[in-house]
Amino acid sequence: MLTKINANRACRPASSSLLRGAKSGHLVEQPATEVINGVGPVKQQIRIAASRTPLAGRVNPSISGEDRAKSLGRGYDGWLDALSRRMPGDPMIDVVRLTKSFGPLAVLRGLTFRVGRGEFVVVLGPSGAGKSTLLRCLNGLVRPSGGSVSVDGIGLDRGHLAAVRKRVGFIFQGVNVHGNLSVLQNVLMGRLAGKSRWGILFSEEDRRVARAAIERVGLAAKGDDRVSTLSGGQRQRVGIARALAHDPAVLLADEPVSSLDPVTGREILDLLREINRDRGTTVLCNLHDVGLATRVADRILGLRDGAIAFDGPPGRLTPADLARIHGDRRPQPEPSEVAP
Repeated sequence: MLTKINANRACRPASSSLLRGAKSGHLVEQPATEVINGVGPVKQQIRIAASRTPLAGRVNPSISGEDRAKSLGRGYDGWLDALSRRMPGDPMIDVVRLTKSFGPLAVLRGLTFRVGRGEFVVVLGPSGAGKSTLLRCLNGLVRPSGGSVSVDGIGLDRGHLAAVRKRVGFIFQGVNVHGNLSVLQNVLMGRLAGKSRWGILFSEEDRRVARAAIERVGLAAKGDDRVSTLSGGQRQRVGIARALAHDPAVLLADEPVSSLDPVTGREILDLLREINRDRGTTVLCNLHDVGLATRVADRILGLRDGAIAFDGPPGRLTPADLARIHGDRRPQPEPSEVAP
């Protein structure tokens, strides 16, 4: 059976076995085996040869009627974004045989793992294990040497880098905010992920979302203050608010408490855990402190020498597992800060 879809512009190539389509004003998912793109200024007809499957032509039940109405109001890009909220059973992050080398130094050695939607996963390991490089590979800050990464069903490659980054918020190691700007101005930068290079002016909606993110991290009274006047913990909260400002499906946190005192560090991790639970945001957080990792994690991914040494819930982590992860050596810092 063939389904015809009219589009006002040439269809983007399908990057996976699922092709999105519109049928009678509803959002559907249709596994497609062939796509023919038209060329020219007139309306294009794309013929989709759909395979026989129970999912074919079905409205995605994970998208609410309100989301469908809002996304349809935004046109093609809107319903494409809405459909990216796939079935709950699908992984949010899918990593297959991921490798990364800096010259002769192999930092990641064939990592394969999945992270489920709404999971809080701590990547545990000593300095030099490959933790920072792994997170940078997951949002395109570092280009992998081999293997594949997909986020929310979208393969991470040059053609889809912007789409992946719209879905991922990154919290940097240390406090990576601009001290000469206000809290609000710093957080508004998080809204740039959804804008084109020609449309960087911030709207009232941008400001509303930014202020809501600032309130979420407990800094509502500090919105107009210069960041240079804040404490270290407050600055890290600004970084978290900036990451939340574009409503990411995934938060990547690279040692977010490494420069903070123990009490403030626990408060920051508790805040990330609250965001994970309240918003359903998937969190992948690098830590080297075992106590903090077991405090917040649903699952621990132990890295040593760029390979997985442990993968399981905190309750299964034994002294023997910790010995495999940390060992007796004192590794050199990984070169993740060096541009590839």
